[in-house]
Amino acid sequence: MGRKADRKAGSGSSSQEWVFCVSCEVWVDLECTPFETVEEARAAPAFTCRQCEKIDTVKAEMAALVKQQADDSKLLIANLEARFEREINAYRSECEALRVTLQKEREDKEGSTTECEALRQALQQEEKLREILRDEIAALRLAFEEMTACRPAAAPSGTAEAPRGDGTASHEDGAANASSSGGTVKAAGEPEKTPPTHRGGTGNVRTKPKTRAKRRPGTNCAQAQTAKSDVVRGGHEETSLQGREEQDLAGPKDQVTPGAALKRHLEKLGASAQQDRRAFVYGDGNAARLKRAALKAVGWNKRVMFRVKEGASLQELCSSVDLAEDIWQTPAAIVVLHAGSLEMSDGSSAPESSASQLRALLTKWLQKAQGHRFVVYALTERGSGSETHINPCREWNVAVRKMCEELGPRVEFVGASWRLGHGQQGPSYRDDTADQLGQRLGRRLCAFLGLRMPTRHWGPPSQSHPAAGTLMTALGQAIIQMAEGQHPHENGRRRSQGGPHRVEAIRLTAPLQRDTRKRVRESVSAVETERWRESGRAKRALTLYWEAKTDIAKEALYDNSRGSGLLCEARSGVLRTRSLRARYTAELDTMCPLCQGAEETIRHIVLECTGLRPAIHDAQDSGTSAQGATGATNDSSALARALGFRGSGEPPSWEAVEATKRRLECWWRKQVEQTRAPRR
Repeated sequence: MGRKADRKAGSGSSSQEWVFCVSCEVWVDLECTPFETVEEARAAPAFTCRQCEKIDTVKAEMAALVKQQADDSKLLIANLEARFEREINAYRSECEALRVTLQKEREDKEGSTTECEALRQALQQEEKLREILRDEIAALRLAFEEMTACRPAAAPSGTAEAPRGDGTASHEDGAANASSSGGTVKAAGEPEKTPPTHRGGTGNVRTKPKTRAKRRPGTNCAQAQTAKSDVVRGGHEETSLQGREEQDLAGPKDQVTPGAALKRHLEKLGASAQQDRRAFVYGDGNAARLKRAALKAVGWNKRVMFRVKEGASLQELCSSVDLAEDIWQTPAAIVVLHAGSLEMSDGSSAPESSASQLRALLTKWLQKAQGHRFVVYALTERGSGSETHINPCREWNVAVRKMCEELGPRVEFVGASWRLGHGQQGPSYRDDTADQLGQRLGRRLCAFLGLRMPTRHWGPPSQSHPAAGTLMTALGQAIIQMAEGQHPHENGRRRSQGGPHRVEAIRLTAPLQRDTRKRVRESVSAVETERWRESGRAKRALTLYWEAKTDIAKEALYDNSRGSGLLCEARSGVLRTRSLRARYTAELDTMCPLCQGAEETIRHIVLECTGLRPAIHDAQDSGTSAQGATGATNDSSALARALGFRGSGEPPSWEAVEATKRRLECWWRKQVEQTRAPRR
């Protein structure tokens, strides 16, 4: 691998000997190699320079190191796999044991649920049987009282009474008369009466209606006593009559059936549940000013108790509520708190600390009594007080309102500051303000206690319906003229009677009866109702109104508050929702800004929106818009109940109406806040 190379420089010629490196393929100077001559280099099999030798040595070391690292990595991976396998197996064993435990608990729970359901059904069946047995006992008692009342009275002094049941002539004569007259004994000279006949019994046994026999002149005492006797039993048993006595007296329509007995029992249970409710009002001097109007609104019911004290603090009243045993022994009660102005005025307590203490107490009370509700009144923000008093009251109201919304629907917050008009002197309520707030509190207590709301008389019927009054006057005069034989077209009365109501003249061909005026009034009322409904059908917004409102009648749902005004707009279909405004505003987003879940409609605001308070828990009645005709009917009925509509003769759902008012007020406040937000 050596050779002799000749190099020629620019200035002359020079010769040098080189050796070729087979590894890096470079010619190396002979002096840098271990060879002495070129021939020795040629005789060698191969030549590797020093640099290549170093590189080969490093490569060999690196290969050995990589091999060692690979062996160590394989061992580490094997150890990790074994460890992970053990942990996975242990976790699987724990999961399997937990699954077996849960399965066993589920089976036990299902078994207990089945047992509870069976016990509940048995209890319901027992209650049904008890109710039926109670009705049968009442029927037997009534029949026994009827028979006792129909027995002959005690003979007066000087008159001998024949013994009964010992075979005397009097008993035999009575039995003979009973057998000859079909089993009925009547006094001489008494008019013939047809008593009701027992159905389902054996023999011809009759009873006379429950009337007291009158003694006529010329009849002796024995005849009067015989007239009072209504049943001759003969050979029949007394118990065979008692089971049918009530049915014959009540008639076929009033017979006791298991379904009617169960319905009456459920009504009694609902009435008894409402009778167990109580209302407790704790407050300061302002609460004392609400007492008269609130008690008047509830009809001075004794289940409403006012415990007010002039100058009482909120902490003192909360301590009284916590120590009152009658509150916590009541199954369901509503507790009203109206205080806090004293602490805010004298600065003895900060708004945040007072609200936090009240929150802790309310949380404890909610857990202590599951059937109780609590109402917290806001503090007065208006009046001639200084800013040092108004600002803490405002901060307290904001904190307590937020607290009530977080605690749920069982805690209500009543804002009273908006009712205080101009000229308010100090934090105390004026007389008109106290009356309004007291009436509103009374209506809320009536809704909770199940009491009937007081009827409002806004004015005489002639002022409310002048056209109806004119029409009835004209019809009355026409009827009088017809009764006297005078034609209604005489004396130029045709124009006034026809009038704008388009009532045709009627000429009677039959004599007037006693209830003619009543029937005419009913006919006129039916015509007015039908035309009223026709006028409602012509307006698109009144679709729900004319479908749900059955007759023309005043409603006791409104109390001159913002919630009542919004309720009126919702009932009339003109609530200013985004869906309504989109008809008149182009490119307006109709999605609800609070929940972004559906289109903002009246139904969504009242029943579905999750961003409003109080929350609606009964979502089964609301349904979905994707259901069929039956679902749409349920949707309309649920919305109608929430808006205060009801059937003929049924009371409105006061609690649902109050909840709707509060949701509408909450929606209105959020609308105002969103409107004012960009301006800030």
